[in-house]
Amino acid sequence: MIDISQITKFIKLPPSVIYIILIISGTLLFTDNEFLKMLALLKFKTEYNLYIGIVFLFSFGISIVHLGNIVYVFFKSYFKDKKYRIKIATIIDNLDESEKSILREFLVQQKNSIVVSMEDPSVMNLVHQGIIKQIGNTATQSNISGITFDAKLSDLAKEFITDEKIINKNGDNPRPKWIEKINLQKKYENKIVELGKYLNI
Repeated sequence: MIDISQITKFIKLPPSVIYIILIISGTLLFTDNEFLKMLALLKFKTEYNLYIGIVFLFSFGISIVHLGNIVYVFFKSYFKDKKYRIKIATIIDNLDESEKSILREFLVQQKNSIVVSMEDPSVMNLVHQGIIKQIGNTATQSNISGITFDAKLSDLAKEFITDEKIINKNGDNPRPKWIEKINLQKKYENKIVELGKYLNI
């Protein structure tokens, strides 16, 4: 009589072990008897042929389910990624002027990361949509620049952003309003550093 607990333990074995059992049991069942005789396994096959067959069927079934799950996860991930790529491309094709001005800053400053204002709804919208990403988990607050954080373009956004999509041909390419405040903050900080060096002399 088949022990159900043993079947449960068998099913819970790692897939790699199941594959090995499938190969071994399949070899015992379908390989020529002369070859098994050379391996001294012919007598074993003859005595336990029924159990070998049962093990083969179980391992074969579990392997099919496992491989089917791998294929399912692969295609699910593929179509999800494809859908997300289309979403990002569509967002970039429909940027408003405020969002374009923010993305142009990466070109203007020629940097991979820039300081942006958390108080700008367009900035937070780009973050929410996955176009730009916050670097780290902290933000900086000051009376001059307000609340700011370091941001970078997402890897996927980089694939779809081109100069033509964010630079207006008519030459009207204003910078974000908060850029002046951030630059003023940087100048203030540099002055503090210079004053600190002066006082140490």
